[in-house]
Amino acid sequence: MNVKEKKVPVQLKNTEAIFQRFVSWGPRPALYWRGTILTYADFFTRVNNWVMELETQGVKAGSVCVIYGDYSPASCTLLFALMKMRAISVPLTSAVDSELDRLIKIAGVEFFLRFDEFDQLRIEMCFSHGANACHGENPIVFNRSQPL
Repeated sequence: MNVKEKKVPVQLKNTEAIFQRFVSWGPRPALYWRGTILTYADFFTRVNNWVMELETQGVKAGSVCVIYGDYSPASCTLLFALMKMRAISVPLTSAVDSELDRLIKIAGVEFFLRFDEFDQLRIEMCFSHGANACHGENPIVFNRSQPL
């Protein structure tokens, strides 16, 4: 019996391999959102912009970060930026609002990255890992008014 070899796709062993693919796919569409197409080149640029912004806010490898909001180019590129930085991502939406405090405590969240309905980011630093640690009284907040 003659067994044909299956073609196995190349495995991406690290995040750099993923980003190399993004660069090679440059002008191809990566995302479509609210009537706008984001190319892989644009996606990659936004990821790098997020990395620079997050570093200035104190996010580093191992930081635990909630990404809270709707799925959008900003939240998707932020997820990849955190991956590139080797931070820990905890993507959440309003569907889990009733359990948000419990999930924050379980995850040991340090940064709460909240997107509003206009896709604008608000970064809240968390100093304790308990109920209302991130979105309670007096969080330290950084607002980004322009999309990356």
